[in-house]
Amino acid sequence: MKFPHRAAPFHFRRKRTALTLLEQENTFPNVRKVGIRHSLTGDLYHRMLAIRWPGFFMIMGVIYILLNMLFGAAYWLLPSGSVSGLTRHTYLGYFFFSVQTLSTVGYGVSAPVSIAANLVMTFEELTGMMFTALATGLVFARFSRPTPWVIFSRNVVIWEENGIYRMALRIGNLRSTPLIDATAVVVLARTVTEKNGQRGLEVENLVLEHAQVPLFRVSLPVVHDIMPGSPLYGLTIEQLKAQDAEIIVTLTATDEVSAQSVFACHTYGPGALRENVVFRDIIKSLPSGRLVADFKLFDALVPVETARQAFEAQTAGKTASKAPTKITADVKDAP
Repeated sequence: MKFPHRAAPFHFRRKRTALTLLEQENTFPNVRKVGIRHSLTGDLYHRMLAIRWPGFFMIMGVIYILLNMLFGAAYWLLPSGSVSGLTRHTYLGYFFFSVQTLSTVGYGVSAPVSIAANLVMTFEELTGMMFTALATGLVFARFSRPTPWVIFSRNVVIWEENGIYRMALRIGNLRSTPLIDATAVVVLARTVTEKNGQRGLEVENLVLEHAQVPLFRVSLPVVHDIMPGSPLYGLTIEQLKAQDAEIIVTLTATDEVSAQSVFACHTYGPGALRENVVFRDIIKSLPSGRLVADFKLFDALVPVETARQAFEAQTAGKTASKAPTKITADVKDAP
């Protein structure tokens, strides 16, 4: 498929200086970065927030075990009898005593006796308070971090309507509450070869039909008309593949409940483009008159002609139902 191409009128032409040109080394998000030296604590807070929950709990558990092993070894190296209540001078006994101290459980069986043991206990209590505060803060930050809880359609559809090719994707809101002031931004990123032979990245905005909606309840259609002035105008899907093109979509909105800004991002490759199809409607009407959104149909596609015929039939049915009804009545002649 090739999008129509004609010489764009002057007011649609874009100057090359208005495009965002980046070096190839800074282009693709899928490139693995190597040769970067990170310190152990560099950007640690961001790492602990970005890591998945299983990895987070594993790291916190390992740190907790290592701390108790360290302080258990410190108690074990002290002379026998420095901690009361322990029948034998074994490392395992001191390890569990450290667990009780670090977690402030304190069963009342064991207690430090010597000055050295009390010094170790004092330092362990300080370390335990700091560890508990950091762990609590990280868990709260991870739980309170706003998430959009939205989904993006698996494909991007392209169809012709009134002589204009239109491209669309859709975003679904999976929350029971709407998102406020939702704004979508779509850009086309592709590699281009300059006149000097150097390859770089060209990023251009795709103008949307409705880039911002005040209330995002169920589904948000993101539509772009491929007309003169569009970066996609005159390109084929094969050319987009050759240029390693990506369609990048970002969504910014405000959560109604928490009043926090939420963000979401998704990328599409040329392989996600589907021609001469449109998205199937996910809104259904129940016999009771109530409307429901069936997200099982969120990625369902139907041919353009089928969708047009269904729309025309539905429109004709509504027109017939709204036709004026002729009221007749029998009138008796006056005597």
